[in-house]
Parts: sequence; structure tokens; C-alpha cells
Amino acid sequence: MDQKQLELSVLSHLLEGDERLYKAREKGVNAKSFTSQKSIYAFITEHVQNYSKLPSRETIEAVFTLSLPKTVDTEFCIDLLLKRELRRHMENVLTDGITMLSEDEPEKSLEFIQTNLGRIRRTGKYAFGFTDGDASERLEQLQQRKSLGKLFGSIFDLPVKRIPPGILIGIVGRLGVGKSYYLLRLLLNAYRKNKRVLLLSPEMTREEFEMRWDALTSQGVFSAEALLTGAVPKAAYEEWLKKVAERRDWITMDSHYGNPFTVSAIGSLIAEFNPEVVGIDGLPLLVSDTSGGEGWQEVKAISYGLQSLAVSRKVYILVTTQASRDAANATVPELHQIAYGDGFAQACSIVIALGFHKDEDKRYLAIPKNRFGKAFRPVEVPYKPDEGVIS
Repeated sequence: MDQKQLELSVLSHLLEGDERLYKAREKGVNAKSFTSQKSIYAFITEHVQNYSKLPSRETIEAVFTLSLPKTVDTEFCIDLLLKRELRRHMENVLTDGITMLSEDEPEKSLEFIQTNLGRIRRTGKYAFGFTDGDASERLEQLQQRKSLGKLFGSIFDLPVKRIPPGILIGIVGRLGVGKSYYLLRLLLNAYRKNKRVLLLSPEMTREEFEMRWDALTSQGVFSAEALLTGAVPKAAYEEWLKKVAERRDWITMDSHYGNPFTVSAIGSLIAEFNPEVVGIDGLPLLVSDTSGGEGWQEVKAISYGLQSLAVSRKVYILVTTQASRDAANATVPELHQIAYGDGFAQACSIVIALGFHKDEDKRYLAIPKNRFGKAFRPVEVPYKPDEGVIS
């Protein structure tokens, strides 16, 4: 099939409804999938961002002076489009490798081909889902876990009077202190105030995070432990999920097209989904766009990249990261005890520090950095995630 006609066929299909656009993205369709009609795909995504709806077929045909196909063999066309995208990526790598080979650089050519072909993955499911809108799917997942009998593996209510958009908020603590749960709690505070949330979870799978989401959102009615084993009342869970699915304002992703998250990738996702709040669980698992420096240099570059992204997109970005071993005996980590240097603390407008408490149902919480007012010394807060209580 002619590439132009193939792309027009896929675009015609995408215009038939939001659900079809989302499903195509899940399969891997993105801007790089198009060559001759890239501008139309960009027009469609920008229209969705600006007007919260797809453009009509008539608008596309008038703006680009063309006719879209009326009937489309959908699955075939999308699969063929993705296969051709994969082929182009492979051809580009092999062409560059052969050029090196022709220049009497066989070792360099071999290393280049092995490295870059290894980075190309067969297009698979786009690793995101609407945690609220797709909630009904989790009932099936619950049943599967139960049948298998296996264990699988003033906006945020902070004591800060004014937290404007366009800032980076850091959450710091030692391993196992509950940074992910606290991040989730802050994001849920924003979500309950009708903010759209994009959660990037390079540290744990989307399924695991969504079980925690269900536990906290239901305020412990469905505990994470019960969800993990499938031991929750099916009828009650089904009814609750139906209510959750009335919104489509929380997007959870555990990878970017099967690849690690970079600052530029995060920027493209913000443009694509237009969230007001972005959560990132695990700063050390982000990859620099220009790798090559030492650990602290990478973290500093990523941190300032995220801070610039927050400013330019006017969004809140909340990020968890590790405290160094020096903080093991501290009530809460100090700013100089953030792992990989203080670049992260410098980039953040607010830093929240979490520490262990002798009572396992409590944590210490402090705000050692607050660009909008005074810092806050450690206080005791309840910590019962399985009951939906994190304060």
C-alpha cells in the first residue's frame, strides 16, 4: 500500500472518536509513525489539547485540501504503519553502520549497530492507561489474581500558603519510608480538586501503582493487600470502579514507548495529555537526554530540566528521590543528605523530607526548603496506607 494512502487511512480512523485515538496510541502510534502526513497528525493532537475534542473530518479536509478515505481496514492499516516505522528505524541504523564499515571502521561499525539495534524494540502496548476511566479493567485483573492464587510482586494540603503552578516539588527519604505513597497522597489531593494528573512510575508497574491508588482513593475500603491477593468483595469493588470510571483525568505510565523516561520525553507527554499536575516516582531512574557525565552531574541536569519544564508548561511537578546513607540515623533527611549531590535540592522550590518513626503507623515529616515562606521542622504524621490514611 502507498505510504501516503496508508497514513491517510489511519488518520481517518483516528478521527472517529477519542477512544480510537487512545487505542492507537496504546499500540504505539505516535508522531514518528508518520512521514508524509506528519503535519495532519500534529494538527489533530494540538486540536485535542486546545479544544478538548477531535477536529471533524470536514475541518481536516478543508485545512489540508484533501479527501480522507471513508472505509478503512483498521487493524491491518495500523499494524502496517507500525511495521514500516520499525523498518525505517532499522534501516537508518544499518545505513549508518555500513557507512562506518566502508570507512574501514569495522569495530566501530559493529559496536554502533549492536548498540543501536538493541535500543529498537518491536512496537508494543503504549505503557499508559487512564487510572480512573479504565478502572473497570481492574476487576478482571482482580479475578485473575484471585484465580491464580499468586502474589504479584493550599492544592496539595501542605503547610504552605501559596504554591503557584510552574514549580518542582521534591519528596526525599530513605528506602522503604513511604515516598511513593506520600507522592500518591499529594497527587490525590490535587485530583480531588478536579486537577488532571499524569503519573510516571519508572520504579513500579502501572498495575502495582493502581492497586495503591484504589486503596488510598477508597480510604482503605479495598486494601492494597486484599487487592494484591484478589480477596475483595467482587460486587462492591465493581460498583466502586464504575463510579471511578466516570472521570478520565488520571493517566498512569510506567515507561515511554517501552523506553526509560527522559526530560524531553516527559515534555512531549505533558504536551500530549495536558495535565496540571505531574508526579514522577523515582528520580534516579530517569535518563539524561545527553548522558555521559558523573552521577551527580546527571541528576543535576535532569533536576534543572524538570524545573525548566515545570516553569515553561506552568504545571506542578512532584518527584521522589533517595536520601543518602548519611541520613540513616537522622529524624528526617537534611538537604545535604539527598543522594547524588544537592543539585536536586537546588532545583526544587519545595522539598518534603520523610523519616521513620518508632511507631510503624507514623512517620516524621518536615519541609526543609520552602521558597514561598519558612521551613517546617519535623512533625509526627499518621501513616497507615492500607487503611487509606497518610497525612
